[in-house]
Amino acid sequence: MKMGCADNPNISRLETYLDRRRRSSSRREWIFGFQTLKYPTQKKHPAAKMRVPVCWMLLCLFCLSSGTGLKSKIIRAADVYEGLWNKNLNVAKDILKLTFLQKMEKGKLSQDAFNNFMKQDIYYVGQVTNMLKKLSETPGELQDFFKNRYNSYDKFLHTLLHDYNLKDVSGIKPIPAIKKYIDDYREIMEKEEPIYFAVGMYPCARLWPFIATELKMDKTNPFYKWKESNMCSHPEKHYKDLLNKYLQSEEEIERADKVFKQQILNEGEFFKASGQSGVERRRRGVR
Repeated sequence: MKMGCADNPNISRLETYLDRRRRSSSRREWIFGFQTLKYPTQKKHPAAKMRVPVCWMLLCLFCLSSGTGLKSKIIRAADVYEGLWNKNLNVAKDILKLTFLQKMEKGKLSQDAFNNFMKQDIYYVGQVTNMLKKLSETPGELQDFFKNRYNSYDKFLHTLLHDYNLKDVSGIKPIPAIKKYIDDYREIMEKEEPIYFAVGMYPCARLWPFIATELKMDKTNPFYKWKESNMCSHPEKHYKDLLNKYLQSEEEIERADKVFKQQILNEGEFFKASGQSGVERRRRGVR
């Protein structure tokens, strides 16, 4: 004979469990979020007592499961600062292997090559400073960030100009790698949301301290001062909270990754061009 729900011992045990749960109101209130919960029952069938509670239990499990998925997304978004870097760390490691940096590490880089490299960097800093000035004067949620970065870049630019006896960057002709780098910055500024300009700056801010830390050189190396000055940077102070706050959705993070990738590759092209033979002659525009 087919056993009915009321005769099923598993059902009886479940009913006992549910009755015990209903008497523990505080736990029920925590799960469902309200003071009282009345379950409609059918008097004709004892098993009817469990129907709605089971539905609620299933709904609760679904919500908890969904919440777990949501939590993982939030955690991923909260780690976006490190996530962008870690996803492109292989590019950074490849840059370390480039001729320019290998010669620098061994102290065999010519002073002319280093000076031309630095002048190209001065051009880069000058152009980015001009863009930051414009962004710092544009009202918006990121205005304070851009003001801070503008003041820092402007101060650094004046130091570099003084060190290399330059009045401004107008006398520096950019090599193709730097020209493309700056053009990409300008396109981001004109076509993207401001947060992506910050993302575009992040690769440089993170890469140079990484390179300086990884290069094995002591104080006898003629380029040790460059290593030492770049090791003291702390990009997390400027970028970590900002990126974690404004990059939350999958679409935003995906777009940020593309911008980051583009800009760290531009950094690579700059270092690569700086180590090419005859690059000094191709930079005769630098005066």
